Amino acid sequence: MRILSTFFYICIIAIGFSSCKQSSNVFVSDEEARIFPDYSHISIPANMAPLNFEIEGNTDHFWVKIYAKNGTSIELKTQKSVQIPLKKWQKFIAQNAGKDFYMDILYRSDSGWVQYKTITNHISKDTIDPYLVYRIVNSGDGVFSFLGIFERNLANFEERVIVDNSQMGESCVNCHTFSQNDPSTLLFHLRMEKAGTVIFRNGTYKKINNTQSGDVKIRLVYPAWHPGKHFIAFSTNRMLPFYYSGAHGRYVDSFEDESDIVLYDLENNTIINVPQLTTPGAQESFPTWSPDGKYLYYCRYTNISFDEKATVFEKMPQIKYDLMRIAFDEKTQSFGAAETVIDSKKTHTSVSIPRISPNGRFLLYCETASSTFPTWQKDSDLRMLDLQTGKIDSLTQINSSESESAHSWSNNGRWFVFSSKRLDGQYTQLYIAYVDSNGKVSKPFLIPQKTTDFYKKFMRSFNLPELVTGPVLANYDDLIAAGCSNPEPTQHQYKGDLNRFDTIRKTENNNNTELH
Repeated sequence: MRILSTFFYICIIAIGFSSCKQSSNVFVSDEEARIFPDYSHISIPANMAPLNFEIEGNTDHFWVKIYAKNGTSIELKTQKSVQIPLKKWQKFIAQNAGKDFYMDILYRSDSGWVQYKTITNHISKDTIDPYLVYRIVNSGDGVFSFLGIFERNLANFEERVIVDNSQMGESCVNCHTFSQNDPSTLLFHLRMEKAGTVIFRNGTYKKINNTQSGDVKIRLVYPAWHPGKHFIAFSTNRMLPFYYSGAHGRYVDSFEDESDIVLYDLENNTIINVPQLTTPGAQESFPTWSPDGKYLYYCRYTNISFDEKATVFEKMPQIKYDLMRIAFDEKTQSFGAAETVIDSKKTHTSVSIPRISPNGRFLLYCETASSTFPTWQKDSDLRMLDLQTGKIDSLTQINSSESESAHSWSNNGRWFVFSSKRLDGQYTQLYIAYVDSNGKVSKPFLIPQKTTDFYKKFMRSFNLPELVTGPVLANYDDLIAAGCSNPEPTQHQYKGDLNRFDTIRKTENNNNTELH
């Protein structure tokens, strides 16, 4: 330690704590304070809520100063919990957008006052989409007693429910998505009792059958809105969740038995199959569009032969998905030839949940050793492919020893939010990371909460985060009414030889449930 003789600090402490007026020195430590959440060396948007945190230590007497080049500093006397006044914080970050800001933390020890090493953070001029939509659910046990889709205002701590299953027979509510961060659009699935897919667009609500189209049984699962808002690509996965408990603990995963990708025409209420995406001997999943709508990216697994006695545990390590893309002409509703973007035979890993930045340059995805359900894969990490150079960033500053999974880009491409189990290996929480114009990604930070002990008490998972540019326009009561209504049957349009598609879909079990 070294002694800080600056008269400024002695005076401030004397004002804040009358008991230390006798102090003549403040000792400065070379260590940083241990705070939770870890809000150190991060970049935050200029419209982010206060970074409330707890200070770890054996004393209950702390003094905190948050300051920057401009404006008035924020000074707090506290025991352990640092809760920053909202109005002061909003004024502070507005005055210092584009600049660094600092946090000094001092504590009272037996021998006097000690100042931890100053924490430096940065306030970016690049704002983040002001609202974040996510699902809150029990952690991976298939229990749907209550779950819902919620909206959080990231500039403060306001949260509201968009839709939940409380009035829909405890159906599973899942796979919500928007068209390019647009809050005037919304789609989500209902499974079990009120099965169907609810779509909100152009101020209207509809519910379509997500298990059958005409005389063909079909499951609509992972959705992706085309940028033109006239089409939605769906995967048609049949997923078989399984549970294992043994000497090595509890294990949960999902085996994807069959899957193709179809195109839903919103204007004509028609599901169009795509021969290139219903490949015999392959499973296609996780569709996502390029921002210009000219390419559909997706994941594909080519079936391999297993011994007929092989168990699912023996099969899983061999299941690895490639990243593919296929050209699309919106006017003719036609697709080109499929191209391989990332070949699992070369990487020996599996790709899932691809999402492309709004400028079309970067593709964020999950990488696992095998399988296609990253939330349940401890080794799941995020990777970022530069679509201009072909280089893949391993994102070591983002990943942890636990699962990283679902993610979403902000509308300006400068931020993304993602799910992670890094806190305890059990519950997914949401983190935000900054991406500069060159694709350099900063250290992520946990989404701030109003109370500093929130994450220590909240025993549910946040998942499928989606950033939107404004509050969701869909009305709760109208969504409930749509969810409780009878689903509208869809038409089915065939293109090419569909013997495999037709045969499989007529014999499938449509009582499938997705677990996220």
